[in-house]
Amino acid sequence: MNSRQLEAFQAVMNAGSMSDAARLMSISQPAVSRLIKDLEQTLGFKLFLRQNGRLYPTPGAHRFHQEVERHFVGIDRLQQTVEEIRGMKSGTLRLAVMPALASSLMPAILSSFLRPEPELSVSYASLPSADIAHRVAGQQFDLGVVALPVKAEEVQYGPCFTTDCRLIAPRGHRFGQHERIDISQLDREPFIQVGHPHDSSRRQLELAFKDQLVRPEQRMDTPDFHTAVPLVEQALGVALVDPFSARSYAEREGVSCYFDPAIPFSFGIVLPNRRTPNLLVERFIDHLESQLIRLMPLQPIEPNQVLRN
Repeated sequence: MNSRQLEAFQAVMNAGSMSDAARLMSISQPAVSRLIKDLEQTLGFKLFLRQNGRLYPTPGAHRFHQEVERHFVGIDRLQQTVEEIRGMKSGTLRLAVMPALASSLMPAILSSFLRPEPELSVSYASLPSADIAHRVAGQQFDLGVVALPVKAEEVQYGPCFTTDCRLIAPRGHRFGQHERIDISQLDREPFIQVGHPHDSSRRQLELAFKDQLVRPEQRMDTPDFHTAVPLVEQALGVALVDPFSARSYAEREGVSCYFDPAIPFSFGIVLPNRRTPNLLVERFIDHLESQLIRLMPLQPIEPNQVLRN
């Protein structure tokens, strides 16, 4: 028997039919049938029976499938080991970060991580959180930093945190005289609504407006925190944004205030599933966590605390 025959058998067992297995393997259905027939001849027993137009595995197929599964797990482990060795040799970290952090604090965090170790390099991308989760699951990145909640069935979570959004206003705005802004002060105030309609922070803010009978003058609507900042800079309104964007904006002499009621912003690290992080990944996670905790108050959370909401 050969690995291609085993791959075809695995595909048929998982897909339930020759045609679906062929699509999984990107080959023709007759090619799958031929591989299965050759494997049956080698094994000396039938693997599948066809009844009423459907394909059913034999008891022997189920028993054999258990061993084939162990074979493929072993191959996956070998591939993981190869990737880890390559990572140790090249010293390359593959990182994807949500835009709000990528366009604000991450460049300085990467600089402080790389500066003492010139042999290291980073492959770096800024992507929407859902895309990051999908690509980390496909092992295109070693880790990702995402806004929570995010649909991520094929990833494992690293450290996750929650903190509060902040209100930002144009330079010279009257809110600059206050450390904290109450929601009532936004009544009739030119306002930029931020976030997708299903985003947790946006929903909570809209409910707070409704409960307090506050009606801002909504001048603009944008789905992303990082796109709201330049709009505020142009005096198109005030906006409630993530703490990363707010801190970066304040460093450029923009107005950034605490907001009542507190609107939480949650984020976390995602990693490829069933894969132990290598030393380089663990070191970067520790560095990222220490830098963020130094810059702002963070509350550790379990990802399920956000996913349930």
